[in-house]
Amino acid sequence: MTSNTSITATARQPTPFTGQGWLIGAMSALAVLAIAAAVVSWDAQYVTVASARHNPVIATLEAGIPDVGAAVFAALRIALALHGRRALRPGHRT
Repeated sequence: MTSNTSITATARQPTPFTGQGWLIGAMSALAVLAIAAAVVSWDAQYVTVASARHNPVIATLEAGIPDVGAAVFAALRIALALHGRRALRPGHRT
């Protein structure tokens, strides 16, 4: 039993260049950079606080405050941007 079906090739439409790969690469590089900066910052804060407080638990908590604060404010700015709003600094006029 033979079949007389013919296979026709359809031309693929080229996909438009959106730059998505570049954006993903840039976001990945920024994430690695942010993590490295947070590690270095936390270590420097920990050494400073531990030498003054002599309590590793307190030094750990206090060392993380600036980095956690920066991450929270960055997340808030991203949320505002996704809603089409700008995050203005105090004293900054548009």
